[in-house]
Amino acid sequence: MSDFLYFKLKKNEKLKKKAFLGSWINNFLNKKENLQSVFVNYESYENYNKQEIEIKKVKKFSKKILIQLSKKLNNLNNINWNFKSWNYILMPFLETYVAIIFDRIEMAKAIKKNPKIDTKAIYQLGKNSLLISNDYKDFTSNISEVTWNKKLVSKIYYLLQNKKSLNNLDLFYKKKIKKKFYKKKNIIYSIKNSFLKIFERILCGRDKFFFYLGFGNIFSFIYLNLKLRQFPFFYAYKFINEFVAKYNANLKVRRNLKINFHQLDFEEKIVCKLLPEIFPTIYLEGLKKQISLVDKSFLPKNKKIIITKPILKDNLFKFWTANNLSNGSKIVFIQHGSGYGYKRCFQNEDYEIDISHKFLSWGWKKNKKVIPLGNFSLSHKKKFPIQQKKCLLIILGLRNFFKIQNNLFSHNDALEQINDINYLLSNIDYNHFEKVTVKDHPTSLKKTSLKIPNTDKNKVVFEKLDKNLNELYNDYSLVITTYDSTEFYNLIARDKPCLQILSKKLIKKKYMSRFKEMYKYGILHDNAKSLIKQLQKIQNNPYKWWNKRFLSTKRKVFCNYFIKTDINSAMFLKTLTNIKL
Repeated sequence: MSDFLYFKLKKNEKLKKKAFLGSWINNFLNKKENLQSVFVNYESYENYNKQEIEIKKVKKFSKKILIQLSKKLNNLNNINWNFKSWNYILMPFLETYVAIIFDRIEMAKAIKKNPKIDTKAIYQLGKNSLLISNDYKDFTSNISEVTWNKKLVSKIYYLLQNKKSLNNLDLFYKKKIKKKFYKKKNIIYSIKNSFLKIFERILCGRDKFFFYLGFGNIFSFIYLNLKLRQFPFFYAYKFINEFVAKYNANLKVRRNLKINFHQLDFEEKIVCKLLPEIFPTIYLEGLKKQISLVDKSFLPKNKKIIITKPILKDNLFKFWTANNLSNGSKIVFIQHGSGYGYKRCFQNEDYEIDISHKFLSWGWKKNKKVIPLGNFSLSHKKKFPIQQKKCLLIILGLRNFFKIQNNLFSHNDALEQINDINYLLSNIDYNHFEKVTVKDHPTSLKKTSLKIPNTDKNKVVFEKLDKNLNELYNDYSLVITTYDSTEFYNLIARDKPCLQILSKKLIKKKYMSRFKEMYKYGILHDNAKSLIKQLQKIQNNPYKWWNKRFLSTKRKVFCNYFIKTDINSAMFLKTLTNIKL
């Protein structure tokens, strides 16, 4: 039950003990727990068309906040970053933040309406809780965590009960911050940085192009640099890519983050009220230090055309890029992951295309910014070898019952995913396979939500969460993914028999025709029942089915649009050289 959000009931509710947010949670409780629980439903926009309107509203309001916030941050730090720099560094956090607060407001409203809940305890928790984060990764970790969400919902409830407090900034500052962020001097970092700085300045001083991450193999990286007549200097070292500094919160500084608009509805006022408390320290108290670290780093001083996959981690490269965008640099993003080009209301895609000068897709085309180049990471990789043994690998997806991005989200869909996984695991003919391996998502809920049938323990293996999937594929004749997975595109592009559960509701209508054949011939499935039927047909010889001429043709057409591996280097080089600084 620690996976779900609940609150205590009043003492006079003798038979009941807890109030859970969402009736769908009863699917995960036993009979006794169900009898002892109250289930509080709230508006969660199960209707996707209605959600799409809300998502657009969030995007618009986020941009509105950023316009004012960027000016305040420039003044506080005595810098002159342009809007594009602030949009690049803050929008992933800001859009997610606004979407999360709007969603949790609906939870708090539902609690307020329920007379059985012990609201005094919620009121006190909301009044005394602190919600500060250090960076974007810390924030996204928090919004997936039950305890933090309980504090957030409680704080919003406190604001609902004290509407007058929306006009001042006292709530957060009545309590001192006990949690401190402290960065020790990293001697190893300093030595490595100084060493690389010497060579970078000598070898790359006149280079126009800056390659960071997203190429997948060293051959593409060297080839492209040489073609552009520059030294292939590698910048994405782990010591700088993983380096995220931590900073103490300064209460006096945070008072300056108050956002003022003449006309706001009540929900928007709550969003603005909580921003100074939740805003990550690395963007405020740590910004001057981050810029100082960038200036002292081996990263180049002059403006560049930056080519990289999107970086969400708040490392030095991200701050270097933001600084350079204000100095005239251009950024070219390389697609990284599934969902792009076909998914309804996909936050990452919208943000990355908006920020970039050009966006290099895996094959799909959207507008003039998007170049259908292909996947660099797979361009030099061979097809997977045929595996004669009957071995099955099942890759499970992230199962999250909190809205964690400004994307389409439904508790019913999350529940459907759990049910699909359990149906799949319960209906596989384990005796037919020599080995069945289940690889769970590293950040998913505990295995208690999965129902593994009684079977030969030697035939079902739960792989380690941190195991690299590419080290597993050669050992299996068939792979199943239960969600919209990047791994599915890796598999289908490299000719490994695979099946995937992908809800048709997530696909844009105008692109459904491109997926139609994949559903028709049994590669993609809307649910687990359909997938099991297909599995029973092909499990004797997956390769015989996979290599049928008509299916091979359909796969090639699909891959040519969504996961091309034959990179047109000439087109890529022309795209880069046509960009003017």
